[in-house]
Amino acid sequence: MCCLSSHAETNDYHAAILETALELNRSIAWGVATNGVKAGVYHRKISDEPQTKGGFGDKSSFLTDWQIIPALSGVSTNDVLMWLAPQQSWLVRLTSADGKGVKKTAAGRSLGAPMKIGNKGLQESGFVALRVNSDLPSLPGKGFKLSDFFNVKQPGVYTLEVSLCGMVVTNSKAIPTYFGPTKTVLNISD
Repeated sequence: MCCLSSHAETNDYHAAILETALELNRSIAWGVATNGVKAGVYHRKISDEPQTKGGFGDKSSFLTDWQIIPALSGVSTNDVLMWLAPQQSWLVRLTSADGKGVKKTAAGRSLGAPMKIGNKGLQESGFVALRVNSDLPSLPGKGFKLSDFFNVKQPGVYTLEVSLCGMVVTNSKAIPTYFGPTKTVLNISD
């Protein structure tokens, strides 16, 4: 015997998915749209585990860490095909409340390389293909932990700026596109 969902159960399920999508969208700091796509930054606090990697203090430090994930969304009802450049081409900056830049780790200093394609195709060059639309933000990849890129030594309020680049495909042409910077505020506590 097979059980079929009622219309009410199906509607409840779809309503829950829509509410999750709307909550996710509210959690993203969005930048300005370019070539039909807008980029943003989704961030979430990682559990209060001791952060010793990447200079988040010494072994007795309990500073919170953050997962940072780029987000992309279309600004029209049409789907947009795009290729997000590899992480090493992202520009990422963290400043303290007094406007001073936070020192980067070795991995953080490796960011900001120009997009390179050469004779290889986009996929072989590390680009990620995405189809973005206005219905639901795309969160390509796992992003990064803040401690992977920055040596945060003190708790406080910090401003994170993330700039992404990629190729937006329009009329069968890939247009190099720069998104950013998108700013978000992080409260790093101990």
